[in-house]
Amino acid sequence: LVKQYQKFVALDTETTGLVNWKDIPLYWSLAWGTNRRATLNAEFLPYFVEAFADHKKEWIFANAKYDTHILANAGINLTGRLNCVQVMHALLYEDKPHRLKFIAQHILGWTWADFQDTFGKISKKQSPEQLIRRAESENFNLLVEYAANDAWGTLLIFHELQKQLESSFTHSLFN
Repeated sequence: LVKQYQKFVALDTETTGLVNWKDIPLYWSLAWGTNRRATLNAEFLPYFVEAFADHKKEWIFANAKYDTHILANAGINLTGRLNCVQVMHALLYEDKPHRLKFIAQHILGWTWADFQDTFGKISKKQSPEQLIRRAESENFNLLVEYAANDAWGTLLIFHELQKQLESSFTHSLFN
């Protein structure tokens, strides 16, 4: 799925919750190349241990700190370089929000519905896991498409922000 020669791979997780020290992935998505993306059940994570251990890969995340914690909770540790588009965006646009969907609209002019618009509102009665489990049974294709878009959008944003960072002087709006 993710060939050895792929240097840049975006990865995103759909999780049991939002607490990075205890929640685990239910699904995870990858995006690579010019238009390759996949969404997989978390049970397939162990099959990618060799790819995760490839020190030549550059892993791209919307929120690297969160997703790497979630993966570590499932026993997955990545080697290689980690890139975070939220950090990249903050370096260039510190006065703007740094949520994935905002960055996608701001940088790419592309947007897709956020998690709660797609699956329902997270509350004490409905955890992210419950919402994802419902989507599994009611509209699995929507779940796959949503998750794959998160990884694909992250990859596209990374490439654009990388160009901008390489050609820009980073400065602060604040004294």
